[in-house]
Amino acid sequence: MVNPIKRNDYLAVKRWAGTVAREIEKNLDFAPFMGTGPYNLIQQRKELEKNNGDTILFQLLWKLSGIGVVGTDTLRGKEESLEYSSDALIINQLRNAVSVPGMQSIITQMIEQEQRDDAKEQLVVWHKEMQSIAFFNQIGGFTGDVQWWNGLKYSGNIPQFQGMNDVSAPSAFRHVFAGGKSNENELTETDTFNLNMVDKIRTKARQANPAIRPIQGLPGGAKFVMFISLEQWEQIRTNTSDGQWVDVSKFISATDERGNRFAKGALGMWNDVMFVEHEYVPMGVSAAGKTIPNVRRAIFCGAQAAQYGAGSYDKTNLKNFSNMKIVVDPQDYEEWIGIAGSCMYGIKKSIFNRKGEIPNMVQAQDFGTFVYSTYAEPPLYTIETMSTSIGSASRKAA
Repeated sequence: MVNPIKRNDYLAVKRWAGTVAREIEKNLDFAPFMGTGPYNLIQQRKELEKNNGDTILFQLLWKLSGIGVVGTDTLRGKEESLEYSSDALIINQLRNAVSVPGMQSIITQMIEQEQRDDAKEQLVVWHKEMQSIAFFNQIGGFTGDVQWWNGLKYSGNIPQFQGMNDVSAPSAFRHVFAGGKSNENELTETDTFNLNMVDKIRTKARQANPAIRPIQGLPGGAKFVMFISLEQWEQIRTNTSDGQWVDVSKFISATDERGNRFAKGALGMWNDVMFVEHEYVPMGVSAAGKTIPNVRRAIFCGAQAAQYGAGSYDKTNLKNFSNMKIVVDPQDYEEWIGIAGSCMYGIKKSIFNRKGEIPNMVQAQDFGTFVYSTYAEPPLYTIETMSTSIGSASRKAA
């Protein structure tokens, strides 16, 4: 619960902004997996918290690939060059606003509910959900032509759902399909989530070049995380075959009484892979770029699967850093009050260019993710909702 703001206290806006920012970060679905070190699932970049700019450049130093020389064989002329790859994370601001009755309006007199506090609560929820959906679109490589959110269907390229950075489809060598199929168009009702495939993905991930590295600090000895959809979790639970759900259920998940920070959404573990369920795990995409509602993309993640950065609205007060800004705008002689919340951030899947699985070919490769596409029954909202565009909101009547 966000602390309420005192009535008639416009000077509380800065304190309010800081509170909202902390509340958003605390409630982000991916917050438990985020940290500044290179062995977190999401590496938090702080370069722009103190400095101006909208782009963070970072590099990856690849391992040496030569085999050296033995004994007194000549080494000169056989030295290796250090190989670096780079990526860029862009930040921008995302804004939304709510209009509520003024403090001395007759409307405020007529109702008991403190709508300014409600507005604040809703801005927290909205920013948290927008960042969550962007995170899953990024790591899942969702580039479909339509997307459903909050009961509405949106069409086109929408940066609000992309974390301020372009989304890249999964790398060809880091994308597998249930049932041995070769693409998401081919998936049928029998191509459901299977735990045996998790074993194969883990093997492929560790054998990849570069290998997907384990995450440090996960509970229960887990080394990797796989985000799965609600439908995929249902498929796991209802699979009565040997070596399926029964073994997963034996894992003592992160939801223990000690308040483990990974508790939210953590379900179980299989072969060092912790399962985390989320409704924003993306749908499939056809070769033509069309969204496939009856496909879901489970996402296997290792260290540095994604990057997260934030900017500061007030660089004179770095001790109380906040990437959130709240503006209260009295209107019509304070009959109404506009409350706007802006958040400055960026989210991006880690991708590096290098010579990869195909010799002598430079590839853009997903660094810490592996996507597993399965059939999933289309959600009810894909049938019941109407199309909309940014700036208009249309909802089909119940």
